[in-house]
Amino acid sequence: MLLYQALESDRNLFIRANCMGHANAFIRACFSEALELENTQRFGDPKRFMIYRQMVRSRIRRMVETALPRTFLALGDRVTQGWYAGWLESTPPTTPYFRELPVQFADHVFAQGNPFEGLACWTEDLMRYELLRWRTSYIPHEASSSVVPFDFDKRVVLNPSASLYQSTFDVPQLMRMEAPLVAGKAYLVADHLVERTHVSRCVFRDPQSHRVRSMALNPLAQALLEGWESDENTAKEVVDKVIEQRNITKNGEFITGLGTLLAQLVEAGVVLGSR
Repeated sequence: MLLYQALESDRNLFIRANCMGHANAFIRACFSEALELENTQRFGDPKRFMIYRQMVRSRIRRMVETALPRTFLALGDRVTQGWYAGWLESTPPTTPYFRELPVQFADHVFAQGNPFEGLACWTEDLMRYELLRWRTSYIPHEASSSVVPFDFDKRVVLNPSASLYQSTFDVPQLMRMEAPLVAGKAYLVADHLVERTHVSRCVFRDPQSHRVRSMALNPLAQALLEGWESDENTAKEVVDKVIEQRNITKNGEFITGLGTLLAQLVEAGVVLGSR
């Protein structure tokens, strides 16, 4: 009986190993850039398989383009197709979730050393911004049930979907431009027309509408959000620390500005309250 069980166990392992080997070969055939038709016979009718392969590759690309539409339009097919083919060939998707495909594609691109060399100077910022907005659209954003109205003597509770974004170019401004989107023409915006300027924004999902929004941040707002995000201290203690670090005069004008900023953050849904 024990011998039979051992043999049956070996048989099941062999079957699973064969299935996994077949599945891995099937995946490689779908994602490999250069594929000979005769090498697909193990998967059935070669012509049928090639049609299926094209459907798989096209579906994944459409998903990536959905997340990064302006990036793909700005760079054109010559650049993006090279990135896409290289991704599928060398580090193909491993996630079971379609929503994470654009993130894995971008991880591959950013790992290529200097993939934006020779391209419009602001395209890397554009891709990072679109990717952040995409990730923000699906990451969990439910806050703890212990949140109470904002209190300076308690810790600040931020929107869990909120992220700070900093760039060299004002990408949101570029995204609002009325110039036609022409593939490979970088919006018809020449590099010398795009100002280099430090831009800081908070990207988050609106708790009410669930839409992704972004808010421009001045240096004080950025410093406070960074402190509230990482510090275990109360709201007041973080404010005092920022005042000291930035050598700010704590006068009536500052208090008024701080109150206005807090009201904007609470109204937008970036600051949810305290705990």
